[in-house]
Amino acid sequence: MGILPLKIMKYLILIIFFTVFTNQILAKPSLKHETIKINNISINKQTSEIQIKASFAVKHDILEYFLVGEEGKTYESAFKVDSKTKGSELNFALLLIGSEPVPFAELMKYQKMTNGLQQLKHKYPNSIFNINLYLYDTQLSPALFLRNREIKDYQNKNLTWVYTGGCFSTNNKYMADIDFCYIGIWPDSSAPLNLFNTGQNPYQNENAGFIMTHPSDIDISIDQKILIIIKKSKE
Repeated sequence: MGILPLKIMKYLILIIFFTVFTNQILAKPSLKHETIKINNISINKQTSEIQIKASFAVKHDILEYFLVGEEGKTYESAFKVDSKTKGSELNFALLLIGSEPVPFAELMKYQKMTNGLQQLKHKYPNSIFNINLYLYDTQLSPALFLRNREIKDYQNKNLTWVYTGGCFSTNNKYMADIDFCYIGIWPDSSAPLNLFNTGQNPYQNENAGFIMTHPSDIDISIDQKILIIIKKSKE
């Protein structure tokens, strides 16, 4: 069994653990208004913004993930983070800013519906996110690097990301910490955050799914640093 019925209780345990850690930090007056930092993740509770220091993982490959750990599937992910950063830390960050996990099965159901995204936003307003990138001190849309082979001029399309919370293994291990999958493009139940993706499997059709690309006027290289900004959608 992949997901235990005690999933919500385990999230509460995570919150309690990290809340104690957070309160110890915020107890110092000089740090009261500063951003909380956990390895490569920074959390601003006032703005509900999460920042992740990452780097490019590929340049032109098929994508199943937006972000993975460096020990994970970097060959099919746009970006990667070092091994110090865990998926459970991203999950904690999302919980800390008041996010509500959407059951993964519901995400898959909504993706098959004609107006699924609108219904999902209505039911789970605290689960919907936008992601932006900072490269060379310039804010960029992920759509500049993620090309959907099923849609022409996809760079003009907004990408919507959904907090699904990840899952636990039968021996109580948080799966994102085992699989090193943090943000999915082709939805993955292990990843705490997933793209709302109505497309086809990229490995089953050469004209399906997402591939990594970049504008000709933006020079990128593997391991080049980039900042990922995750923020709740205002729509």
